[in-house]
Amino acid sequence: MNEGFLVGRLKTVSRIFFYAFVAVLPFQIKTLVFTQEFYGGGFFNPYLSHFLYLGDVFLMLSLLFFGLYLVFGKKKIRKIIEIDLRLLIIVGMFLVMYVFSILGSVNKFNSLFYALRFFEFFMIFLMMSGGFFNVRIILYVFLGSLAAITLIGMLQYVLQQSIGLKFLGEPVISADTLGVAKVSFFNREVLRVYGTFPHPNVFGGFLVFGIFFTIYYWQKYRQLFTALLILFGIGIILTFSRSAMLALIAGIVVYYSLVKIKISWKYFIFGALFLIFLIFALDLTPILSQRFIIGDANSIYERGLFYEAGKQMFFDNLDGVGAGNFTRVMQGYLVDKLMPWQFQPVHNIFVLIVDEIGIWGLGVFVYLFIYLLNSLLKLLKDNEHTEKSFPAILITLGMTILVIGMFDHYFISLYQGQALLWIFLGLVNVELTRKNLFL
Repeated sequence: MNEGFLVGRLKTVSRIFFYAFVAVLPFQIKTLVFTQEFYGGGFFNPYLSHFLYLGDVFLMLSLLFFGLYLVFGKKKIRKIIEIDLRLLIIVGMFLVMYVFSILGSVNKFNSLFYALRFFEFFMIFLMMSGGFFNVRIILYVFLGSLAAITLIGMLQYVLQQSIGLKFLGEPVISADTLGVAKVSFFNREVLRVYGTFPHPNVFGGFLVFGIFFTIYYWQKYRQLFTALLILFGIGIILTFSRSAMLALIAGIVVYYSLVKIKISWKYFIFGALFLIFLIFALDLTPILSQRFIIGDANSIYERGLFYEAGKQMFFDNLDGVGAGNFTRVMQGYLVDKLMPWQFQPVHNIFVLIVDEIGIWGLGVFVYLFIYLLNSLLKLLKDNEHTEKSFPAILITLGMTILVIGMFDHYFISLYQGQALLWIFLGLVNVELTRKNLFL
């Protein structure tokens, strides 16, 4: 077999498996490897449990064929992977903080698994660098997968239960199940849609990313991407995720202030009228009023409870309790006995990071976002950098991560959220090294 043909095949197969990883990322196709906490009624603590996902398999295969491509192609990795050096150092330091957290961890075994998971996602960051993968295909695959899941979510809302796609990772949910996310309206319980995600808030966060990737391509293919915007808009409403909606609104303001695109008022009027029609057609007015104006007393109480535990945990453990261990020790900082489904990390990634990997870990994470946002802003001001809209999209997504992170934890605590964060970091590096040739 011709050596050049073999090398080309290895490169292609590595890319295919990586795109497959992106495609299955939102699906919870997994098998339980280990769990430390199990309760009556079938509940267990997912934050002290570890899974092997189908996405892990595809990612490892991509890495394997990437390595074979380097060996048989006699390629030098520094010529393939191009990384912004300062970003690499900061990201590397963040990973090191997770490794060091094992030393003082209250549960070293659990922290080791979290550190290994972060190392896996660090490999995503490395592999996306240097233009080895076609970024446009990555984003198209992401959008296609998310569109399919949004349709699943819409069916869940209509049926008020899961639709029987457990083999695709759909959780078994219904409006009558304890511990399932719902919106309460007087005596009526309305299911918040999950799609195939572990929680509606995670679904909402992915939809925010999907909306801004769609906005990026909207100028090129308006009809197709207008349909996607409508679909994702419906999806984010049905998640009833306040953090995702707030991030979306903030992101729209940030993006259009950066690109300074003048949009005809007819688009705003059409969008507003369609949104109003949709809310009335789905009979969402009373539910949205309850959720966003009156508020959810139970949700507010629980978040305050977790925050109080997180505050006390910080003062007792300045170096952290170890990666992934917030739920392991949180009961010790609370008077009230928690129900099984209430064992959740504090709904703030900054508090969660400082509680688990310490104050230095939080410092590195904050500096990481300061650096990447500042670097992307410099690209916008660089006259030689002709493509302005994608840096603006990345700045917007960085801001949405921070907004969501003020009210939720999944970018640090859950598989899909962690992977999305590291894919974002990989895209930032692609832009900073000006390898966005495939966009």
